[in-house]
Amino acid sequence: PGMFGKIFINGLEFTNSSAKKKIGYIPEVTIFPKNLSATEYLYSLALMSGVDKKVIKDRINYIMDNYGFHVPDMSKSPAYM
Repeated sequence: PGMFGKIFINGLEFTNSSAKKKIGYIPEVTIFPKNLSATEYLYSLALMSGVDKKVIKDRINYIMDNYGFHVPDMSKSPAYM
């Protein structure tokens, strides 16, 4: 029992890579790296999640603007390249 079967996520079989993209992780306790700005942190998360580098800046700006955060000049940060 429990040794055979298939897993589906939103109707997609788990072996399908697009199904795996629908899984996320939210830690119970959030710890932000002290050496990164909010922008750098969001950028690194986007890279690890496979977001296209061409759209990361626009997505970060959208998040920061719509949630009332100030966006520092990202061009000055080596992590934002």
